[in-house]
Amino acid sequence: MTFDPKQYFEEQSNETIYNNIVLGNDVWYFRNILKIPPEHCSLYYDDLKRLIANRLNIHFNNICIVGSAKIGFSYKENSFVGFREFDDGEIEASDVDIAVICDRRFKIFWDVLLEIVRNRGKIGKNFNEYQYVTSAVFRKFMITDVIPPNYNPEIKDWNANINSLTKDFQTSFKILHEVNFRLYESWDGLKNYQIGSINKVKDKILRGEIK
Repeated sequence: MTFDPKQYFEEQSNETIYNNIVLGNDVWYFRNILKIPPEHCSLYYDDLKRLIANRLNIHFNNICIVGSAKIGFSYKENSFVGFREFDDGEIEASDVDIAVICDRRFKIFWDVLLEIVRNRGKIGKNFNEYQYVTSAVFRKFMITDVIPPNYNPEIKDWNANINSLTKDFQTSFKILHEVNFRLYESWDGLKNYQIGSINKVKDKILRGEIK
């Protein structure tokens, strides 16, 4: 039976959707792109999280894959769009999004952002990117790659480890798609963001914007 995401969103509660496809241990990308046998996917996921945890000094249980790599489709547009494995000339391939929950690291980045603003420094390449970064902070997650590493040694170390992890993902885990890390203050921050996205897509379905 083919999975119908629109029907699933119509029938299930926000909590059920969040628990099953955000927090669940099943990763669509592993089964369908990397062709990992289903019985080995959980161990594969654990090994990936263990690598991230050791490199970033983050608790193993505070790491999870989210987005289209997790569930096989995106629900941020006016239709459900499957994970894009390749660039097609107009639309880029999809990314692998990883959420990291750490209030201590979040506060470090937050303090640096404040310092930059106080010193009239630049955040982002333009006003739209500035708005994106600041609205993210308001929702308790951090866009880490817009902060210059010279502001803080921990940020420099974070960036170096992210770059190193990206190489390891390619060599050890065969992940060739771009990997994005998003730093959340807490699990509540992640849940609020995800529930907000789920509400938006449900509203679009009710308005008939998603067929």
